[in-house]
Amino acid sequence: MLFSVNQGIELYVKSICWSLNILLGYKSQYKTDHDIRGIWFTAKKKIMEFVFDAKAGRGEKEFNQKIKTLEAYLNELTDLLKKGNDKNNAYHDIDFSRYPVNNQNEYHFYVKQYDNVVIDLENFVTVFENISDCLESLASYYYDLVVESWQTE
Repeated sequence: MLFSVNQGIELYVKSICWSLNILLGYKSQYKTDHDIRGIWFTAKKKIMEFVFDAKAGRGEKEFNQKIKTLEAYLNELTDLLKKGNDKNNAYHDIDFSRYPVNNQNEYHFYVKQYDNVVIDLENFVTVFENISDCLESLASYYYDLVVESWQTE
């Protein structure tokens, strides 16, 4: 489940970056690694650069409220991955949800613990529905603006 969630977040955020690159006229690409928190901050910077539309309910205040759960998850995930990685390259360990060891054959954070690591499934659903709604609305909004810009060219 966590692998699918992280992959989904990564794809949504890269899609948002792609759309914003077009809207802002950038030739740059998004980061190609799996540092989803870093990719998110790249997208967020571009979102902040793009014009907010407060009259349409898409102001900076609404945006910051919308992304709270997403950023809390990405911060918690990064903190857990950094604890288990002496090199502080948390994105190298993003495969924690697929394999018990990283690419240096070291155990991931949850294998190093003696107690079971449990996931509250009700909270899991609530958190990731919120994140999904957030990313879906952002990706759709910017993609629709890209399509609209292509139609006016």
